[in-house]
Amino acid sequence: PYVRIHALSNAPCYRSASTLLMNISQYSYTKKTWKKEVFEQLFDIGFFQVDLLALNSWKIIIGNMIKDEKPTSFRDVMNRINAVQTGLLVSKEQEYEQRSVLIKRFAFIIYATEKDQCNRYLPDILECIADLLKLPQVPIVYTQIFLLFRALLIRISNKNLISFWPILMAELIQILLQLEQDLLFDIEGDIK
Repeated sequence: PYVRIHALSNAPCYRSASTLLMNISQYSYTKKTWKKEVFEQLFDIGFFQVDLLALNSWKIIIGNMIKDEKPTSFRDVMNRINAVQTGLLVSKEQEYEQRSVLIKRFAFIIYATEKDQCNRYLPDILECIADLLKLPQVPIVYTQIFLLFRALLIRISNKNLISFWPILMAELIQILLQLEQDLLFDIEGDIK
């Protein structure tokens, strides 16, 4: 229960519970008891609204959850990103907000892994990123996509990143061109 409450008054209890869970998670035979709750907590709205010490504990917990895990856990997260609710009752803004939150969590999962631990998922990650880049250029989504790229740059060795460079470079060039156009538009607006 202490892990589910993200109130400021609960911060010491949350930190202690996170540390306890981190220590328990280091024993692989306990994984069945905490994996489901950790997965639910990861997708909780207030997951990132904690202090840095608790978040560091959660990095280790998530890393232990993904370590030696079946590919289904990793693919579950990618499927959640691509299967965001759409329809009449959900506006485009809500859809983009929901998608950006899921991308941020996916980036955190990759960041929580050890170096080259997610190499076997690279084709799936590449496909997921390609699908995300087909979306309209919404700043909130693109911010999280670049956070995902940063996590990948940290956690994947250079030789395995070769397939990502064309996508990353194309997106960086496109963003820099857009930034240049925005700056020129601002300068022209100031002159008039």
